[in-house]
Amino acid sequence: MYRLSGYSIAAALAVAFFVMAGAPPAAIAAPPAKADCSSAADVFERVKCRHDAVADQMQYTADSAFADGTAMNSQAGPGRVKHMGNARVRGQRAKGQTTKAALKRLAKAEVRGNRKAGHLVPLTAFDDLDDDGICDYEQGDANAQCAAVELDDMGELQACNPEKKNKGKGKPGASKFAGLECDLAFDPENAADTTEAADMDEAGQEMEEAFGAVEDDLIEMNEHLDAINAETSAAPIALRAAAADDGCNIPVFGPAATNAAKVLRGLTAAAKGTASIVASNTSQTFVVFGNGGNLRSAASVFDYAALAVELAYIVADEIARDQNSRVQAATNACTAEAVKKVGEVADQLAALQALMAAQHAQVQANDNANTAAIEANDDANTAALQARLDAVEAELSRILNTPHGRRDGFPLN
Repeated sequence: MYRLSGYSIAAALAVAFFVMAGAPPAAIAAPPAKADCSSAADVFERVKCRHDAVADQMQYTADSAFADGTAMNSQAGPGRVKHMGNARVRGQRAKGQTTKAALKRLAKAEVRGNRKAGHLVPLTAFDDLDDDGICDYEQGDANAQCAAVELDDMGELQACNPEKKNKGKGKPGASKFAGLECDLAFDPENAADTTEAADMDEAGQEMEEAFGAVEDDLIEMNEHLDAINAETSAAPIALRAAAADDGCNIPVFGPAATNAAKVLRGLTAAAKGTASIVASNTSQTFVVFGNGGNLRSAASVFDYAALAVELAYIVADEIARDQNSRVQAATNACTAEAVKKVGEVADQLAALQALMAAQHAQVQANDNANTAAIEANDDANTAALQARLDAVEAELSRILNTPHGRRDGFPLN
């Protein structure tokens, strides 16, 4: 009789892993452990350490989690694998480009942006006649022009309105608030006073925590991706082993892909949020005193980390959905076969009852003494068969009315 129990599937699967596989899948490399940056006394040395650790986690993601032959690589396809590889390259490049000094300038820029301190930048040499690097408007020359934060479409400096107090381009007209916001010049790295030094240290600590949080998230991500690759490498064995003696072939998958999709869904929000916050803190373009233009480049690793997590989530979710779809399709086919066989058993039971009735009549005509015992034995056997059939029908009804994944041990029972 057709059995819906997962015993035969589980048994076959256990045999398959030891007989067909011979040994469990080989262990793959683990992602780098969280970097130990505690030995650095200077906060910006620790930030640099954390920055590079994030880049190293991204390198592991591209080189190992998305390596050729893995489930992640196969599901992602060439285009997304290339994007992941680009994130790895950019992350490693950032390790060389983003120095301790660059990170210090990043903190200084944020602090100065908050305090609005510094000196007005001259638009041309004629606006700085004493050649001190400060726009002469600040020193009393009302005709001197100062440089704006924004460059024009050609990448050239343009004049600002020194009286403008609010950010943005302002509204057309003669209002003192019209025009562009002025750029401010200051020492790009060193604090001007103790207050600013404390603010810079605080900004550095925030950066250290941000990089550390992203590093933790990438470690967790890589562990989940490794779990998907490890489980999926055994999937063909599971598929073969799931062919039970009753002919039902239900693929058996572990929880790695589903668990990864759940975790990565939250990590994508964290990665995007971190990148957005850093972008808002580093969007100013400083054009003097050697800041080298947009300091956003010092925080680019956040962007590529967000890209890596987003791609990993999409691929893990696709794998989980594909596995669930295959299990559902196989379960539906298996259930349809079960319904058919239950109907066949019911028909056979009805035919058996008719045959027994005829035999009872024949026995009664020839041997009245044994008729009662024969009928009692046949009735007991028939009742047992009917009870078993009722139990199977009840179990089948339970399965049909229980969503996939909601019953214990699914899909094994």
